[in-house]
Amino acid sequence: KTFNSISDSVALTNSHFDIISANNSFFEQSLPHPTSQNLFEVFFAEAKNQLPENIYHMDTIQFSILLNGNVKHYYLRKHKIPLQHSSEFIFMILIRDVTSQKQLENQVLESSKLAELGTIGSSIAHELNNPLGGILSFAQLIKMDLDKDDPFYKDIDLIEVSALKCKDIIENLLGFSRTSEEGENQSYSLEETIQKAIKIVNLQTASKNIQIDFISHSDEYLEHKGNQNQMVQALCNILQNSIDAFDEQKKTSSALTQNIRIEVKGGHKNQITITDNGPGIPAKVRSKIFNPLFSTKKSKTKSGLGLTVSYQIVKNQGGHLEVFSQPKAGTSVRITL
Repeated sequence: KTFNSISDSVALTNSHFDIISANNSFFEQSLPHPTSQNLFEVFFAEAKNQLPENIYHMDTIQFSILLNGNVKHYYLRKHKIPLQHSSEFIFMILIRDVTSQKQLENQVLESSKLAELGTIGSSIAHELNNPLGGILSFAQLIKMDLDKDDPFYKDIDLIEVSALKCKDIIENLLGFSRTSEEGENQSYSLEETIQKAIKIVNLQTASKNIQIDFISHSDEYLEHKGNQNQMVQALCNILQNSIDAFDEQKKTSSALTQNIRIEVKGGHKNQITITDNGPGIPAKVRSKIFNPLFSTKKSKTKSGLGLTVSYQIVKNQGGHLEVFSQPKAGTSVRITL
């Protein structure tokens, strides 16, 4: 009774990880009566190819898998129990689903980052905007007096472009400290919003031979309250990241089928999932992807604010954005509203 009352999944296995016995929580999340079968292949049957290679050797391990389009986080602990009067032993293995805990931790962490960014952004914006406005104004005045074939024209044009880029970065930074304006809480169609985002990036995807598939898993007219234009911007930023990732991958792989899949489904919560078959995100930078101004892109025109801005837009509309990625296995971004 004590064994079965444990809320976490617990199983006893032999030294080869074949199941000897398991508690009720384990059976509820796996195939019925899975004794004499490998624990990992039974419990993670639909995602066994995603399991970390060292799962058999580590006593304690935390890992993430993508299961039925959902990101799941698990904590696993093995305890070795020697058998009396024998050289053999058994394992007691505990598997805990820590998805909710992990999501809450991430939300708290990202919220604190964005709050700090808002404070920094608002304090420096006015100091920067005044001299930047002067640079931009004088650059534009000089351009008006120059012929396009003047040797200095390109230099002045570069000054104007650079100043405008700085202006955009400052405006994005200020966006983290602004509250939503009145009248922005309008009902809008999620499917129409997705179609608008696809249309905006369509020129790029068509010229780069990137296929975007849009699939709706709901017969209902899915609506959400918020600012539709901002949500379009959030989706465009995510799609742009996929497009840029394909550009980087092309340098190392010429025979590449480039595909972005967008799925929307309703229910208790509305979900938009954007999945690509690009190079994925390396583990060493995965924890930094929401950091403002962090970017792995080699292009100097990318500020690294795209995903951070998308996260803030979704958060402002009462939602949550989560990224799941494995190197060489693509990236999946889920927006839950």
